[in-house]
Order: sequence, then C-alpha cells, then structure tokens
Amino acid sequence: MTSTKKDIPHGLYLIGCGPGDPELLTSAADSVLKSADVLISDSLIYDSFKNRYSNIIKRPRWQDELNKLILKHLSLGHTVARLK
Repeated sequence: MTSTKKDIPHGLYLIGCGPGDPELLTSAADSVLKSADVLISDSLIYDSFKNRYSNIIKRPRWQDELNKLILKHLSLGHTVARLK
C-alpha cells in the first residue's frame, strides 16, 4: 500500500487501534496516520504498525515522558498522532 500525504489540521490525534491489527483501522484513521508528521505508539502495538508507517516512534515508558514528547513535537509545528 502506498501512502499519500493529505492536508489535515495541525494538532494531536488520538487513534484507537483495537486489537492492534492495521487492517482493522478506519480509512479516516489510516489517512491521519499517513499524514501526521509523527506517530507515537504503545509498545503493545508498535510491531504491528512499524512496517506500515515510516514516521512511527515507540512510546516512552512513562506517561510524563510521553507528554513531553507530544508537547515537543506540537511546539515544533508537527502534527502528532498517538496510537492507543
């Protein structure tokens, strides 16, 4: 599957990944994941998604580190998608 970058509003997107199967995502979620500058993933679903999306970052271990990472990227003007 080829990814095409679409314009989506800048900000933070929280995307539920259910059982962690990329094939079960909605087309809207897939569009956001392809368009976001940065994807931050739980370690539980990281392996399932790392081959599909090139902009994925494995989530830090602690919530405060995750929050800092999100804020850092938002302050740089990035669009961030958080896989949950």
